[in-house]
Amino acid sequence: MAFTTLLPYAMTLLVLAVGIALLRPTKLDRREPPLIHPSIPLIGHAIGMLRHGNFYLKNLACVLLSTPYLTPHTIDCPSAKEYL
Repeated sequence: MAFTTLLPYAMTLLVLAVGIALLRPTKLDRREPPLIHPSIPLIGHAIGMLRHGNFYLKNLACVLLSTPYLTPHTIDCPSAKEYL
């Protein structure tokens, strides 16, 4: 397929993803740990998990452990919340 035939599908998918993300805002309860924001909005953590698997969470935890405050954190993925 040519790029021009895939462009409408890609644009539709992008609009749907942004729409879903805007309709489903991240709501943290005051009792939940602070949220870690991804470098790529909406899908950053999902891409990291797809690329690195379980090592993504381990590397993210190592980065968090290097901070002076040793507190739990929340990762918001498109389908669920995960806690480190």
